[in-house]
Amino acid sequence: MLEELHAKNLECTGCGACYNVCPVDAIKMEMDTIGFLQPIVQKDRCINCGRCLQTCPVLTPDKNENISEPDCYAAAMSDVVRLQSSSGGIFTALAEVVLAKGGAVYGAALAPDFSVRHICVKARDELPLLRKSKYVQSDTGLTYREIKEQLQNGHAILFSGCPCQVAGLKAYLGKEYDNLYTVDILCHGVPSQKMLKEYIQEMPEGNKIISLDFRPKEKAWSASSRILKMNYEDGTSKLVPFSKSEYEQGFHNGLILRNSCENCSFAEYPRQGDISLGDFWGIGDRDISMDDEGGTSAVLVNSPKGQVLLQQAQPQFTLCKRVPRDWLCDNRVTAKRTPSPYKPYFQFLMGQIGFTQAVKTALAYRFAVGIVGPWMNINCGGALTYYALFEALRDMGYFPIMISQPEGLDWDPTPKYCRYKKLPYPSYAIAPVKESYVQQREFNNNCDTFLVGSDQLFTDEMLKLLDGYADLEWVSEDKRKVAYATSFAYDTFHGTYLQKERLRYFLQRFDDFSVREESGVALAKKEFDVEAEWVLDPVFLCATSHFEKLSESGMERVSQRPYVFGYVLDPDFEKANAMHFTAEKLGAECYAASDVWNNPDKLKRIWDIETFDQLGNEELIAQIVHCRFLITDSFHGMCFAILFHKPFVAIANQERGKARFASLLRLLGLEDRMVHNPAEIEKAPWLFETIDYESVDKRLEIERDRCRTWLKNALEKPLTHKAVTDYDMACGYCDRTQTMIERRMKQDRDSLNGRVDWLIGYADANKADEKKTDVAQWKQLEDHNGRLTGLEKLQREGAETDASQWTQLEDHNQRLTGQEKLQQEGAETDASQWMQLEDHRKRLDSMEAKVNDLQAKLDMLEQHSIWHRPWKK
Repeated sequence: MLEELHAKNLECTGCGACYNVCPVDAIKMEMDTIGFLQPIVQKDRCINCGRCLQTCPVLTPDKNENISEPDCYAAAMSDVVRLQSSSGGIFTALAEVVLAKGGAVYGAALAPDFSVRHICVKARDELPLLRKSKYVQSDTGLTYREIKEQLQNGHAILFSGCPCQVAGLKAYLGKEYDNLYTVDILCHGVPSQKMLKEYIQEMPEGNKIISLDFRPKEKAWSASSRILKMNYEDGTSKLVPFSKSEYEQGFHNGLILRNSCENCSFAEYPRQGDISLGDFWGIGDRDISMDDEGGTSAVLVNSPKGQVLLQQAQPQFTLCKRVPRDWLCDNRVTAKRTPSPYKPYFQFLMGQIGFTQAVKTALAYRFAVGIVGPWMNINCGGALTYYALFEALRDMGYFPIMISQPEGLDWDPTPKYCRYKKLPYPSYAIAPVKESYVQQREFNNNCDTFLVGSDQLFTDEMLKLLDGYADLEWVSEDKRKVAYATSFAYDTFHGTYLQKERLRYFLQRFDDFSVREESGVALAKKEFDVEAEWVLDPVFLCATSHFEKLSESGMERVSQRPYVFGYVLDPDFEKANAMHFTAEKLGAECYAASDVWNNPDKLKRIWDIETFDQLGNEELIAQIVHCRFLITDSFHGMCFAILFHKPFVAIANQERGKARFASLLRLLGLEDRMVHNPAEIEKAPWLFETIDYESVDKRLEIERDRCRTWLKNALEKPLTHKAVTDYDMACGYCDRTQTMIERRMKQDRDSLNGRVDWLIGYADANKADEKKTDVAQWKQLEDHNGRLTGLEKLQREGAETDASQWTQLEDHNQRLTGQEKLQQEGAETDASQWMQLEDHRKRLDSMEAKVNDLQAKLDMLEQHSIWHRPWKK
């Protein structure tokens, strides 16, 4: 089961479906090292029917017919029920509906021994056993079998559990039952029962704890989620706040949760149960009327069957209001949750130092020893010596962490250059790379001891590459500083006066200092006034079993026939001839490997030996372990030959530090295995003589004991109070200033980036309209061009028109001048005419008088009949 899951990068949830479905009971649910139940197949009983694999809801997920967008309700029961419940008490109402039908309810119960198991309840007065939250995974046992039997007998069943347990039950049953109702909880994740029991056992001796309440409401519902109540044998109780409860701290930080909880497909929509229940955290922020601090439940109705059950229970509710589903933002309704970065470290520590201390240490990210040195070295020997130191310390009972140099130095700390197929260090044991020495000093909060590892760290070149890193300039004065088997490479210090004086200051701050070359003892004293101990390289402190395990993944190119292996860092013709000579004498094949900068094309110009390109650390060990004879100019190549009892020749290289070769070989009585010139190999009479490794091992064991004792004493020496130095004070002020500058620069960058992001977003948002806009603009430009062309024509015509109009205006001016003259003449004429008219008026007046006189005469004549009628006719 587990192999099948891990092959697909899946995690067992411990639901127990496979355990229940096995027809021959060949599966047992057993606790792993941290207490989680895992299925273990008893191969002698297994009939290979495959039903466990077919039933596993992780390996073979069923199609979920539940609603993907369920209705969401805020609900609550009476105060009496809620006081006995963790949230709104809705589970009680649902359970009572099923019990009223003569059915049974299955849920998790906390036993007096603090184990949690699923049990069956058939009476209302037994429901308190299933109420309240239990921050621990329940053991479902064989309850799935019991449920199936009761369902087949027609009994109504309500099953409540984590989403994975509901999925496990449904997978086991294999079909829908109308009389089965399921409730899944809005799950945060589950710790193991072993964790809870260890936490209780590690409590200070005194009053005996008889029960726990994970969600007491003494301080109101909203404050209950992180408080633990302990009830004692004498009837008293105690509220343990979050700050003093390692169990609550581990739970809410995700530190103690099962690995499968980090990516649980059963926690997302569509949900597994007919109904989902949980605390409606944050409901008061949405609608204060639905939060009276007594507890409010979140209810998701995931199926028609769940809707019916909710309706049947609703008369008992004091609150039931449908609300938007996105109000569940403070509850987990997604598959993935962010894992604690310290979780792997906690899981390692729990088996070493107990639950409570493991939680404290992991959350504080505290380590016994911080290993300092370029452990991600591209050089195989340099990388393997740090691996050896790490494993040696773990075997001695310490918990080391690998601390890289900060970014910004000439030596890039990126581990991608490290020549491992897979990094052999646990993820928790690799410290995050810091951006600067300001951040590098933060490691003083994680370790009390810093151990500089074995490598050529104190040379002029390395001091340039690792400026301030290996000499622990960034470690506080009050921390323990130890160097184990470090190296100056040469018999004298090769560096500038400033490098030497700077190094002198920081090396004298070390509490204990050791070197891997005998000559390094005198050099440390003479040049730096430092007392040094001569010790073995860490590869000799590390059990060979660690290297053998490492070599298992490096077997791809290991020949099945006898072969001479040459691990040569500086290849030349003479070394090639020596390898050919040795292989010919032994009747063996010949293979070689070199450092990465010696590429295949370069090596082909030097020798005709088949050379493995890009040799990894695992493969180097494998090639040495299985070779017939080793020829090497590598110090660590020579060390591994000695460890695995291989015949070898070491070619000393003055440029790479001859002293370390000579020191080790002289200590072990193997001086004759070193030559200064490859040509000496063909003339060496001892070349094929058997090495007395029994004698070598005896010497090594004595030296191992001495070196382990020295290292243990150095690591456990009591820390003495040391006065704060001017250097430490200066670092504090510089760090503060740099932090303020970086904070201001970050604000400026964030502001600028925000503006740029807005512009990019604005451009992206309008990108779809860009082409349309361009086309429209081109059309407008074309229209404008046409208009401009027309305008030019109009301008030309306008110029002609202007000239014509000026001519007309001139003519009009002349006409106006004539009109003015005419007006003047007209005025004179008018005056003359008015005079004539006045004269005419006078004449008319005279004529009118004459007419009147004549009419008077006619009237008189008419009166005297002077005139005859005929005349008148």
